[in-house]
Amino acid sequence: DVHMVDALRTGYAARGIVDDAIAFLEKERDRERPFFMYLGFPCPHDPRFSAREFRELYDPEKIPLPPNYEPVHRYDMGMMTIRDECLEAWPRTERAVRRHLHDYYSLISCMDHDIGRLLDTIDRLSLTDETVIVFSSDQGIAIGSHGLPAVRRRAGHPGGGAHGGHGHGPAHVARIRRGLAAREHHGLHFAGALDRR
Repeated sequence: DVHMVDALRTGYAARGIVDDAIAFLEKERDRERPFFMYLGFPCPHDPRFSAREFRELYDPEKIPLPPNYEPVHRYDMGMMTIRDECLEAWPRTERAVRRHLHDYYSLISCMDHDIGRLLDTIDRLSLTDETVIVFSSDQGIAIGSHGLPAVRRRAGHPGGGAHGGHGHGPAHVARIRRGLAAREHHGLHFAGALDRR
């Protein structure tokens, strides 16, 4: 279950991951050594389903459409019938786009709630001043912008492909790890915490 679909279907996609992280911090870590934790949240991948408490935060009828909303994308990039593009009928109606945005925002709020529980635990354990948190995401979903539900970029085009954008490659966790290991941040030393893979 690469995308942790079963976790997504519970309505609390990040909860199990955060519960495990909290258990590690409270009971399992070696308190004499620094720690490195990598958490890969499945959300907001589809299926975008969150518990009622988060769905009720947003009224789908009042969610504004993206300023560049289009019912159909202007050009066929050769990717118009792949998985993400089949999640909704063509042309994209305003109601459908609002429904997808509602699901997306609700799931992000659900994940935000559970990440907040983790941050509260770090604070309660007096680890805040000696912990560096790096949050990264690959979720740049269009949801109605330019008539697309997902972001479509071709390799070799600005911002697209495995080596697109303004950097020299993806900001994968290994790159972030090397960057932290090579620097001191507010007097903290990362190398010892990052030795294990």
